[in-house]
Amino acid sequence: MVRAHLSVWDDVSSRPALMTMVRSAAIHRSAAARLRETATGVLAQALSGVVTGEDAELRTSMVATQLTGLAMMRYVAVLEPLGSADTDTVVRYYGRALQAVLDD
Repeated sequence: MVRAHLSVWDDVSSRPALMTMVRSAAIHRSAAARLRETATGVLAQALSGVVTGEDAELRTSMVATQLTGLAMMRYVAVLEPLGSADTDTVVRYYGRALQAVLDD
């Protein structure tokens, strides 16, 4: 899941639109709505049947929050050393953190 998320952001054809959406979400309601739809819609599809239990929707939204924050700090704000870290390292560490949320 983390690798797939990063691959979308690493794609030079999609990154400008994603960056615009994330930057704009803080000040434009329509951009915030679009970001929420993207985060929860795509993620909900990917995690359907994987995350179960009464709090499945909450945990799914928590994962969406973590992935959005990762993208914000890696690609928009470029927090180092995260911004220049190799993908495998980010996937290894971040994947563990997200797995803890998904496993309950």
